Amino acid sequence: MGDMNAAKEKGQPRPARPRRRMAAPLYQQVMQTLRGEIMADAHGELGILPSESALIERFGVSRITVRRAIEELEREGLVVRSRGRATRIVQNSAPTVVDLTQEIEGLLAQGADMAVKVLEYRWQAPPPDVAEALDVSRRSRTLWIRRLRSRQDQPIVHTSVHLPERLGRLVTEEELSRHQLVDILRSRGHVAASAEQTMRAAPCPDELAPLLGLAPRSPIFILARLVYGADEKPMLMLRSSFRWDSFCYRMSLRQNATSDPAFHAISGPLEDVMPEGHGDGGIQ
Repeated sequence: MGDMNAAKEKGQPRPARPRRRMAAPLYQQVMQTLRGEIMADAHGELGILPSESALIERFGVSRITVRRAIEELEREGLVVRSRGRATRIVQNSAPTVVDLTQEIEGLLAQGADMAVKVLEYRWQAPPPDVAEALDVSRRSRTLWIRRLRSRQDQPIVHTSVHLPERLGRLVTEEELSRHQLVDILRSRGHVAASAEQTMRAAPCPDELAPLLGLAPRSPIFILARLVYGADEKPMLMLRSSFRWDSFCYRMSLRQNATSDPAFHAISGPLEDVMPEGHGDGGIQ
């Protein structure tokens, strides 16, 4: 009972276990529980399902049972499994294809004239969601970096980045105030090849409000991104929190040539849609 109350207070799914005496097979019970959580958007803004090991521990069932449950969720179109990556929850929206190289270069150019203040450079044991996203052990170390970007003394964006130890060792605190993180990693031979991203509006947390020059609970725009390298291993987990009046995301849409009516989207230069003096602070 204590575990359930603790999970509820933290806003996490309850650690319910299937009832073995019920008529429904165990995999169906697990699947139904996970389906309900997916529909309730209970697995975070990156939309990543817990690992098989985590689900085995949570539900007290075998690996075969967990895999069967995930297979059923995939058959229903609720999740997507990729080799070497976490199981992703399918968003209820049209598929979007983004030219990551063009987008990164455009965002870097937008952030070139911003002042950067390093707020945090700290090694720590990864929180559960970070360990899951970066595919690292809870016993490992990750580097946590927080920075604030400003233009003409106006706060624009607060960024929080988690790096696995293998990449965190390559980054020094001193260079973070002068260079983009993707540039630092690129200079060490690690280039971003793909990413999974979500964007949403949300109330500003109390601890971020003074940094962004906002009243608590004012609207902010949150960009969450999980970046992968050419080896398809997670490189970094990013969360950027923008002032509501400092962010705009421009996309050019075109009809897909196939019978699928979905649109493909390619990112465009932000200065075309931003008032003078505003812009995106870069993804890193």
